[in-house]
Amino acid sequence: MVFIDELNMPVKEKYGCQPPIELMRQVIETGGCYDLETKEFKQLLGMVWVSAMLPVRVITKRLLRHYQLIYVPAF
Repeated sequence: MVFIDELNMPVKEKYGCQPPIELMRQVIETGGCYDLETKEFKQLLGMVWVSAMLPVRVITKRLLRHYQLIYVPAF
């Protein structure tokens, strides 16, 4: 299980992208990533991604489609 606190924390760049978010999305969609030294694909099997964030900044819908959203309003 991978828990990411403050998922929406990376600040958008000049062109509006968030590289850490896009890299995480790519790993979730493809099921792994390439090793930079050996150039072979490393699979990440059996991983569950759990995240928390405040509704202040918005992240891309391309990443949000992989999550089930649960919202708890302030008391």
